[in-house]
Amino acid sequence: MLRNTIWRSTIYLFLLAMMVFFIVQFFFKDQNYFQISDFQYILTTGVSNSFVITTLFAIVAAYNMLKWDGNKSSSFWNIFKLSFIPGVLAGFFTLISVFAWYEYVDPAGIEQLKTEYLDYSLLQAKDNEAYEEVEKVVNSKEVRGTNLLSFRTFTLILGIVIFFNLSLALMVTFLWKIRNSPRR
Repeated sequence: MLRNTIWRSTIYLFLLAMMVFFIVQFFFKDQNYFQISDFQYILTTGVSNSFVITTLFAIVAAYNMLKWDGNKSSSFWNIFKLSFIPGVLAGFFTLISVFAWYEYVDPAGIEQLKTEYLDYSLLQAKDNEAYEEVEKVVNSKEVRGTNLLSFRTFTLILGIVIFFNLSLALMVTFLWKIRNSPRR
């Protein structure tokens, strides 16, 4: 039963994350639908990753905790598994899918993200009066030619996914422990 719940949650999280990804791709990649700013693709990608997807992961972890809490055989490790494993697996599958999308379907998309990020960095440096130093680095051949779809980038992002889900699982599990500890 625990394994089924974990896999079902993983599939739901993966589908929700990919739905958010494709909504950003469809509506915010170019200026056809919404004109937020000149950097709308990188900003929307950042907001969706930072707030929307993380919120979905937290809601599913909390839902799993509450759903499983009715079972009297709930243990600390079962609640931890329900909170941690679906997020890590869904994050891993989503990361593979996003990398495959940019590698095979839309290679220009990753270049657009990189260009918008670097140009946005220059704009921020101009506002902070550090433009000359930042411009040398950002406009260098090495930085502009960086491959964002490398194995190194994949492992760094996967590490972030694991760390986020570990933190989330520990918080949810400790909340469950506090909630179910006997009152004095």
